[in-house]
Amino acid sequence: MPATPRVTAAPQPEPAVRLRSIAYVTEPEQRTATLTIDGAPAVTLRQGESAGGIELQLILREAVYVRHGPDVFAVGVER
Repeated sequence: MPATPRVTAAPQPEPAVRLRSIAYVTEPEQRTATLTIDGAPAVTLRQGESAGGIELQLILREAVYVRHGPDVFAVGVER
Protein backbone atom coordinates (compact mmCIF):
# COMPACT_ATOMS: atom_id res chain seq x y z
CA MET A 1 0.00 0.00 0.00
CA PRO A 2 1.53 3.37 -0.99
CA ALA A 3 2.24 5.93 1.71
CA THR A 4 -0.22 8.78 1.98
CA PRO A 5 1.52 12.16 1.73
CA ARG A 6 1.21 14.28 4.87
CA VAL A 7 -0.22 17.71 4.35
CA THR A 8 0.82 20.32 6.88
CA ALA A 9 -0.45 23.85 7.05
CA ALA A 10 2.08 26.47 6.10
CA PRO A 11 2.87 28.84 8.95
CA GLN A 12 0.96 32.08 8.79
CA PRO A 13 3.22 35.01 7.93
CA GLU A 14 3.72 37.48 10.75
CA PRO A 15 1.39 40.45 10.18
CA ALA A 16 2.77 43.97 9.84
CA VAL A 17 1.95 45.58 13.20
CA ARG A 18 2.62 49.26 13.84
CA LEU A 19 2.17 50.85 17.25
CA ARG A 20 0.68 54.31 16.85
CA SER A 21 0.25 55.34 20.49
CA ILE A 22 0.03 54.16 24.08
CA ALA A 23 -2.21 55.54 26.82
CA TYR A 24 -0.25 54.33 29.86
CA VAL A 25 -1.74 54.68 33.33
CA THR A 26 -0.99 53.00 36.67
CA GLU A 27 -4.00 50.66 36.49
CA PRO A 28 -3.26 47.97 33.84
CA GLU A 29 -6.96 47.48 33.00
CA GLN A 30 -7.16 51.14 31.93
CA ARG A 31 -4.15 51.08 29.56
CA THR A 32 -4.81 51.19 25.82
CA ALA A 33 -2.70 50.97 22.70
CA THR A 34 -3.58 52.01 19.18
CA LEU A 35 -2.27 49.67 16.47
CA THR A 36 -2.47 49.28 12.72
CA ILE A 37 -2.39 45.66 11.55
CA ASP A 38 -1.50 44.89 7.93
CA GLY A 39 -2.39 48.43 6.86
CA ALA A 40 -6.01 48.20 8.09
CA PRO A 41 -7.57 51.17 9.89
CA ALA A 42 -6.16 51.76 13.37
CA VAL A 43 -7.72 49.91 16.31
CA THR A 44 -7.48 50.78 20.00
CA LEU A 45 -7.18 47.77 22.32
CA ARG A 46 -6.79 47.04 26.02
CA GLN A 47 -4.59 44.26 27.38
CA GLY A 48 -6.12 40.89 26.49
CA GLU A 49 -8.17 42.18 23.54
CA SER A 50 -7.67 41.00 19.95
CA ALA A 51 -8.03 42.31 16.41
CA GLY A 52 -6.80 41.14 13.01
CA GLY A 53 -5.36 37.89 14.39
CA ILE A 54 -3.28 39.76 16.99
CA GLU A 55 -3.81 39.58 20.77
CA LEU A 56 -2.50 42.50 22.80
CA GLN A 57 -0.78 40.79 25.75
CA LEU A 58 1.02 43.54 27.65
CA ILE A 59 1.21 47.34 27.47
CA LEU A 60 4.38 49.02 28.75
CA ARG A 61 5.32 52.73 28.64
CA GLU A 62 7.24 52.52 25.33
CA ALA A 63 6.19 49.20 23.78
CA VAL A 64 3.57 46.46 23.69
CA TYR A 65 3.79 42.69 23.50
CA VAL A 66 1.47 41.01 21.02
CA ARG A 67 0.70 37.37 20.21
CA HIS A 68 0.17 36.00 16.72
CA GLY A 69 -0.51 32.27 16.87
CA PRO A 70 2.24 30.73 19.02
CA ASP A 71 4.58 33.73 18.60
CA VAL A 72 4.87 36.67 21.00
CA PHE A 73 6.82 39.77 19.96
CA ALA A 74 7.39 43.35 21.08
CA VAL A 75 6.41 46.40 19.05
CA GLY A 76 7.75 49.85 19.95
CA VAL A 77 6.18 53.26 19.49
CA GLU A 78 7.07 54.87 16.18
CA ARG A 79 8.75 58.24 16.46
